[in-house]
Amino acid sequence: MSESQHLIEVTDLQRYYPIRKNLTDFARGKSGEVVKAVDTISFTLKRGEILAVVGESGSGKSTTGRLLVRLDTPTGGSIRFDGQDVSHLKGAELKAFRRRAQIIFQNPFEAFDPRLTIGSSLEQALRIHDIGSTPKEREDRLIAALERASLSPAREFLMRYPHELSGGQSQRMATVRAMLLEPQFLVADEPVSMLDVSVRADILNQLLDLRDTYGMAIVFITHDLAVARYVADRVAVMQHGKLVEVGETEQIIFNPQHEYSRELLAHTLEV
Repeated sequence: MSESQHLIEVTDLQRYYPIRKNLTDFARGKSGEVVKAVDTISFTLKRGEILAVVGESGSGKSTTGRLLVRLDTPTGGSIRFDGQDVSHLKGAELKAFRRRAQIIFQNPFEAFDPRLTIGSSLEQALRIHDIGSTPKEREDRLIAALERASLSPAREFLMRYPHELSGGQSQRMATVRAMLLEPQFLVADEPVSMLDVSVRADILNQLLDLRDTYGMAIVFITHDLAVARYVADRVAVMQHGKLVEVGETEQIIFNPQHEYSRELLAHTLEV
């Protein structure tokens, strides 16, 4: 294991998508122009630190998050996790990495199979990663996890289907599923943007509590600088696939250096 204080080291990370102009190009696998969704970005993340990646829709935030947990493969550059280059892992090595790095998606209602009970979906995550030797042991783990997330009575929640949960309960449940694997790194992709204001603070506080309890590093993706200020130690401002400014949260809020950062801040104040 690396002794570096940085859990994540991203260097010149790229994700380009080819644009095929016609059917002939598609058939031949030819491409000319590319969409630079993530365009040569670099940053580090310490253990226990929260970095907010902030930008408008289409800026490349979510693609960056997917790359970091290897749901997508970089076109170029590298992602080092605890000293290991994970940019192009496959097979068993990729599976082992994904136990240590998890993601919470923006829409909690799409995070679970609607045909399965919550208990079945959560148990599936444990079985995939060989956690728990018996059904009883896995059930005990699930009950304990739900109770820690203030989802009580836990047994009742395990029997529910996704459509029977409120938005806040669904997002809490998505967080529970990610934390079942006890990851060292978490990407939270707009986890409160679809929730009522009344429950946003609860979800944000849940993430802060998890960071404090487990010492996780978190990349928190948002378009809202006010939310970023509430949760993040540092802020990375993203525009057109590039990081235009990275700094301490208070520095970005009170003394932004880039014009785009100032525009985002002005929009936050207007709202």
